[in-house]
Amino acid sequence: MTLIEQEVKIALEEESFARLKSGLGLDGVAPRQQVNHYYDSDQSALKAARAALRLRQYDQVSEWTFKQALDQFQALEITQTNTSRLDSVPASLAGAWIQDASLLATLAKVGIEPQDLVLRYGFQTNRWTLDLGWGE
Repeated sequence: MTLIEQEVKIALEEESFARLKSGLGLDGVAPRQQVNHYYDSDQSALKAARAALRLRQYDQVSEWTFKQALDQFQALEITQTNTSRLDSVPASLAGAWIQDASLLATLAKVGIEPQDLVLRYGFQTNRWTLDLGWGE
């Protein structure tokens, strides 16, 4: 069996969200928290290349993910998974934060060196996973 992941995002007012959580039986369920930090150059080179570089931290793991739109329906995605959560979020990527050879090569292909990338913004997301018996 092949599994696919489909994420559903819905904009709701707080009261509607509370009713939805209750209706799904998630009132007493703690969400999985993740923090996402996005990087780009001062000149927004990644944005110009229709790409993004994200540091995601959750549980005891962190990962760097590069995504680039190739056309209307396809995207390139490369992820470097780190075996631990970072103690601090780097303000710039000068140093050896990224070690994945394909990720480094892809950044170079779009004309970006890691040391040119700086933290632009970040936010926290709460995720609930539903065990439906036939998937989650």
